[in-house]
Amino acid sequence: MLHRKLSYAGLCSQAEPAESTSAAARQIDVVCGLVILVCLSSAYTCTYGRIIGHAQPLSVCVNLSYLSLQSFFAIAAYQLVREVSGHRDWARYTIARLMRFVPAVVPAVLVAYVLVTQASIPQLHANATALLANLLLAADFFGMPDFDGAFWRLKIEVMFAAAFGIAWFGLGARWAMGMLVAGLALCALQAHGDPVRQTRISPAGLLTMDGYLPHLTIGIAAFHLAAGRHRGLWWLLAVVSGLIVMASNTLEHGLAVLVAYGVVGAAAHGALPMLAPLGWLAAIGRAFFSIYLLHQALGFVVIHWLEAQGVPPLPAVMAACGAAIVCGVTMHRYSTQTAQQFYQRSFHCFWVEKAKPLYQPAFGLEQ
Repeated sequence: MLHRKLSYAGLCSQAEPAESTSAAARQIDVVCGLVILVCLSSAYTCTYGRIIGHAQPLSVCVNLSYLSLQSFFAIAAYQLVREVSGHRDWARYTIARLMRFVPAVVPAVLVAYVLVTQASIPQLHANATALLANLLLAADFFGMPDFDGAFWRLKIEVMFAAAFGIAWFGLGARWAMGMLVAGLALCALQAHGDPVRQTRISPAGLLTMDGYLPHLTIGIAAFHLAAGRHRGLWWLLAVVSGLIVMASNTLEHGLAVLVAYGVVGAAAHGALPMLAPLGWLAAIGRAFFSIYLLHQALGFVVIHWLEAQGVPPLPAVMAACGAAIVCGVTMHRYSTQTAQQFYQRSFHCFWVEKAKPLYQPAFGLEQ
């Protein structure tokens, strides 16, 4: 009944979306792979040069970190809504979210801690006192250093997953849609540049997801537009979000982000068959979450060590990209997937048979 009510309100869809086909799913994976390659290229050229500095001048600087960051938020929201459509109770949803975060975050934080403490790079900071705060993805709330610059982004995704779960199983469709609209309105009022990292929890920060709600809304809209339900509503929200994105970026950056979102939406519809042969990119894309968590600390340490041995910057950057991909794919295979398979074997059937929705609000939305 709860699923039916939310479906009627447009928050989920019983229609089978395009991404459920193997072609669309593969295209989404390829897009994720492309985004992570852009992320690695930007981090190891421009970001490394700004934070630490290459030993020699680097002729190539891919300054697209904003594009990969904002694309990650849209993809994360798209995947969350796609995955949560199969959950009918709060317990399965919570465990599924934990199975996404914990097996990836814990080893990534521990690897970053070991690498940063052993490398002794002055610009990178890690200490045992901040270990728990990093594991909780709340280092900035406690005034402690992030072991990896990628960790703070996960705070937004965790906030969004929690808010979505509360709306899905507690508040109901009308409240959830009202909060989404209110959050976009507040983002529009604050659209005067890139969102600023919050170092404390505030009602405005929660409502706007620290200013990144428009990017998350784009991802939700991509799912529902591919599903073919409530197109008018989600096109409207997508256009409003796009306008906020344009107002929050320079013209060039805003257009680049909108193009990236167009690619994500086209892939969700299975409309990019030219991506199908890129199986190696799809494999990278399936592990993009683990790669992203590892990339900065691991890559910076690799580049710093190689350049100290006399290796030119460009080969060092390429080696760092390879190391991040190999380690991320390995962690995804042997940590995340192993944990998820264990959950499926041991607990999934129990929750399917035993778990019930925690709360079913009555808003009179039954068909």
